[in-house]
Amino acid sequence: MNSRGNESYMEEVPILQWESESSVKPPASVPYTVCFYIFAILFYCVVAFAVGFAHITLPSPQNAQTALDQFSEARAMTHLQYLVENIGIRYSGTQNIFLAQEYIVNQLSSLGNIGTPSTSLEISVQTASGAFILENKLSTYSNITNIVVRVAPSGTPYHAPSLLISAHYDTALYAYGAGDDTTAIAAMIEVIRALYQS
Repeated sequence: MNSRGNESYMEEVPILQWESESSVKPPASVPYTVCFYIFAILFYCVVAFAVGFAHITLPSPQNAQTALDQFSEARAMTHLQYLVENIGIRYSGTQNIFLAQEYIVNQLSSLGNIGTPSTSLEISVQTASGAFILENKLSTYSNITNIVVRVAPSGTPYHAPSLLISAHYDTALYAYGAGDDTTAIAAMIEVIRALYQS
């Protein structure tokens, strides 16, 4: 402060301020809603990964000595091998299609001896002929045989809700049909057996 006569004034001196590391301000805090959404996304990703991994992880195959009320890949494989290797190509109208029908019906009929009294097994063989239009073309079929199997608790009325599982046991011309659709037929025979014996 200087005094000049009666006047007093302050000299303005620039003040230098030094910032230390401790004086640096932290960034503004992240709102809770943003944290919640980040956590929710991470949680969703972890759950999706776990479910996806569990979905693609298959159970180990069961051998033929597996309990009779459980599905056995080994027992299903015997049906697949018999139909593909012993009977072979089975397109409509050939002797082999009738051999396949006979094999499937015999396998299913043999289950009647080993089932439980509380479960009924009904096998029906139906032959049909008809026609239908597909993509503006008339297709006809004659003497096509369907094998219908019904497994239900004894005394269940026919109008009760049901689950239909279907597959075809014929093959394309010059094909053994292991993948289309004998694998499904073999699996169905084994599923019917496991259901009937459970």
